[in-house]
Amino acid sequence: MKLIIAIVGKSDSLMMGEALRNEGIYFTKIATVGGLLDKRNYTFLMCIEDEKVEPALKCIREHCSQRTEIKPMGTFMEGSGPMIGELVHVTTGGATVFVTDVTYFEKM
Repeated sequence: MKLIIAIVGKSDSLMMGEALRNEGIYFTKIATVGGLLDKRNYTFLMCIEDEKVEPALKCIREHCSQRTEIKPMGTFMEGSGPMIGELVHVTTGGATVFVTDVTYFEKM
């Protein structure tokens, strides 16, 4: 058995979850927030048989595309609102995936 942990952007999570369900792959989906850009993500936890790892990874690859967004790089001054600085290109989307062996698994 393997444990797959996939951290996916909010915009990709719905389609990816549907694709996993269509493959018969069960998961737990937890709302999370990224530390760098403070963007909402979802973390998928899947404890699956070894033969389902590749179909799961295929679903993740097909439904979690990276894209470039333009974001303002602002500075904040105490007592005032944000001051807009230069615009920067930031890569968003995609997925961060961990696959690890499971030494013990029990449904209670």
